[in-house]
Amino acid sequence: MEKTKKKGKWDQSNLQTAIDKILSKEISLREASLRYNIPKSTLHDKTSSLYRGQEVSLQPKLGRFINTFTPEYEQLLVDHVKDLSNRCLPLMGQEFLKLV
Repeated sequence: MEKTKKKGKWDQSNLQTAIDKILSKEISLREASLRYNIPKSTLHDKTSSLYRGQEVSLQPKLGRFINTFTPEYEQLLVDHVKDLSNRCLPLMGQEFLKLV
């Protein structure tokens, strides 16, 4: 039986409410963490970024992966590779990397 992960399970509206209450000093960081089921470290990171004047994303970000291509460009590449494959000109690994 696999364990289920708890990372990134918080709700965006709960995060926004918790951040607003922390910034207005209505509740403490620890209390907001317990009340809204958001990790204390997440709340700390988000509020400290806001104090520094940085922009903050309210969506959970899991992992370090950042997309290299835009979705449009990625779809263009997929269509091109499929077109070449339909013409009986499949690309090998190195050829595909040169294309990209």
